Amino acid sequence: MQLSKILFILTVGIFVSLGIMLFDSFGKLLWLRGGIETLSGPELKAGLSISGKFDYLKKTAWKVLMKNQETNIILDRLANLEKDTLEIERLRQENENLRKVLGAEKIADIKLEPAKILSFNNQSLIVNKSRAAPGLAAVNSEYVLLGILGNSGKWNSLVKLLADPSVKIPVKIVLPDQTTASGEAVGEFGGRISLEKILTSVDIKSGQPVFTSGTDGLPSDLLIGWVGDGIQKTESAVFQKAYIRPAADPAGISTIFFILNE
Repeated sequence: MQLSKILFILTVGIFVSLGIMLFDSFGKLLWLRGGIETLSGPELKAGLSISGKFDYLKKTAWKVLMKNQETNIILDRLANLEKDTLEIERLRQENENLRKVLGAEKIADIKLEPAKILSFNNQSLIVNKSRAAPGLAAVNSEYVLLGILGNSGKWNSLVKLLADPSVKIPVKIVLPDQTTASGEAVGEFGGRISLEKILTSVDIKSGQPVFTSGTDGLPSDLLIGWVGDGIQKTESAVFQKAYIRPAADPAGISTIFFILNE
């Protein structure tokens, strides 16, 4: 019984297949073939095209997102740069105000001559200035005293820095009540600048500014630095001693300026 059903199904299948082939050979199934081809042609191509455009849009969106991230990074860096610039300007203004408060008069009507630093050590500089008169004050761009012009040759000159043991400069210390106390800046081996010949009766403290006094031919009111820590004071002694914390580091600059004598 089961075998007869199977034979019947196979026979029907064969006849159906032969019928379809016969109808197709006479062109009776073109409408069905066309419908299948139509469905599998433009619609399929359209589907593939949409898929491709979606991938393109996805890649474009990703690129835009990455560019936005890069833009945000650049904007953050610009914001930080602006903050740094404002901070530098604030410090510069504070420094200028401090100089005015401490009695450092603005130096006007002086002539400067630049010189390029060729070599450096903690006691001297070699600069590209030739045949100049010794004793000229060497300053940075903000009139901070760095040293004094020494020997000058045909091609270059030696600048003795304040730490040179042969350099001794009369100075004044500005006290809190705007009065001044006299002293002397003396170079020491090892790159330090000592502050000497200050009367023991004078109450000096760390952080008080030190300027040139102008009593030795150098311009007055050139900032040298500030009184440092470790003030050495003995009541029985005539003078006390301290060290100067320099206001400028010659190692960090490439050009100095000489104040020309008129």
